[in-house]
Amino acid sequence: MRYSLLLASLLFAACSSPAPDDHDHEPAAPKGAATSAELLRALCLPAAHADDDAGRAQQRLQTLVEQNGTTADGLVALGQAWARKARQGQEPVHVLAADACAQLALDRAPAHPGAKTLRVMTMLTDHRFAAARDAARALLAEHPDEQMVHGLLADALFELGDLEGAIAATQRMVDLKPNLPSYARASHLAWMQGDVAAARVIARQAVSAGQEQKQTEPLSFVLTQTADMFWYEGDIAGADAGYDLALEKTPNYAKALLGKARVAFAQGRYGDAAALATRSFAAVPLAETAWLLGDAEAARGNAQEAADAYAQLARIGRHHDARTLAQYLALTGQEPERAVTLAEREMRSRPGPLTKSIYALALARAGRGPEALRQVDDLQGVAAPDPRLWVHAGLVRLSAGETAAGQALLDKARAQNAPLVARMVR
Repeated sequence: MRYSLLLASLLFAACSSPAPDDHDHEPAAPKGAATSAELLRALCLPAAHADDDAGRAQQRLQTLVEQNGTTADGLVALGQAWARKARQGQEPVHVLAADACAQLALDRAPAHPGAKTLRVMTMLTDHRFAAARDAARALLAEHPDEQMVHGLLADALFELGDLEGAIAATQRMVDLKPNLPSYARASHLAWMQGDVAAARVIARQAVSAGQEQKQTEPLSFVLTQTADMFWYEGDIAGADAGYDLALEKTPNYAKALLGKARVAFAQGRYGDAAALATRSFAAVPLAETAWLLGDAEAARGNAQEAADAYAQLARIGRHHDARTLAQYLALTGQEPERAVTLAEREMRSRPGPLTKSIYALALARAGRGPEALRQVDDLQGVAAPDPRLWVHAGLVRLSAGETAAGQALLDKARAQNAPLVARMVR
């Protein structure tokens, strides 16, 4: 499907569709769920902190559940609030809480579509993308017009490397209801297809739709996603402005703070980068944030602080984000065999372009050049303007003795975002 068609349908739908609803782009999570109703209830009612819109909504919902009993609808609403928290940082307790709510709701109403949708969300957050794909398809066979389920199917297919399938699922989502969740997915997929102009137009539609939502986090998510596109395209000032807009809507929004930390590092403001990364990590402890914090502290000459941050990167990556840890190890040339093992694990669960490029570099660092080149050759049709892909591929080709081709890829990446490449290639 060409994005000119998708863009045309989006612009038409924007003029004729009903008002956007309050559903947002949510993932979700866990394996091996408990069967005891008492344990499940305890899991779905952990302490909620009213530190943002999602937290305040959680507290209100939990109070209603505790006072009025656990209806299926109430449990699904509470689970969706936990899923929003889980999406921000994949905290295991949030994932478990969301899944426990879904299971309790299904105990009360086994055919409840909202509870089944919530379970798909939890599978996505837990990186069980094949299971999420299959569950979403089964649910759509029963309820073909569930818009959010089409979005969840698109998310799973994208992570599994099926870009065309993700586009088709997103198109169906747009056809059913053009709103923030469908626009956000369409914008990202347009960017992955290399259609930057369409991605920006659709992102504006997402932002416009988000102005009418009660929750601010979905709008901050879209603003940050759009700012990330500017960042990877090398428009550092534009990215910084986008992150600021996201923080205006949701103060202390972790992803936007991480973006501003990247900008500060790119501008040589290493103290500001460390401070922003620290704030982001305190809000949501991600492996990527720990990596940036380590680099910022190292640039400031703070060896112990840098070591501590890299240790956090290793810990979080080992448990929750093998891909980021594999990328760090491959770029820095550390533990090559471990980097391969981590990347292979990710290839089994989400074999998209970024994962494949990291896997290729890990293979090259481990001395498995022919295998690495095969992976890089498979990426040649990827049109996304993501300089990380070019850096990984360039380093693989350089390691294989393809000097001219490798250098051309690195030069292409530097021309687009020199500060990013400087962090990646040392």
